[in-house]
Amino acid sequence: MINASKFLVLSKEAGYSRDSHSTDAEYSEDEKTKLIIDGLVGIAEKYEATPGQIAFAWTLSKNAFPLLGARNIDQFEQSIKAAEINLTAEELAHLDALSSISLGYPHDLLNTVRG
Repeated sequence: MINASKFLVLSKEAGYSRDSHSTDAEYSEDEKTKLIIDGLVGIAEKYEATPGQIAFAWTLSKNAFPLLGARNIDQFEQSIKAAEINLTAEELAHLDALSSISLGYPHDLLNTVRG
């Protein structure tokens, strides 16, 4: 399985960048980002897809349409293939859980009281 750091290196080599204004963008990752990327990579292996395609499919499942940032026709075609991927309810729930944001106080306190 490809780890998050390797994925980011491969993405940069393929021409994808987190910062579209700088090709020399430094990648600073936190643990949560690594978990999300590892989750995307794991699901991508199952579908023989790229993590980016899984991310697009995940976004499409939210009734949203991601903006395609393709720099060439090959990247565009790879992104469009995401529309053919049907993630399971379990996979969607897993990705949602990995990316969830803690609401902090008082929500965390109320959740402990509610059970």
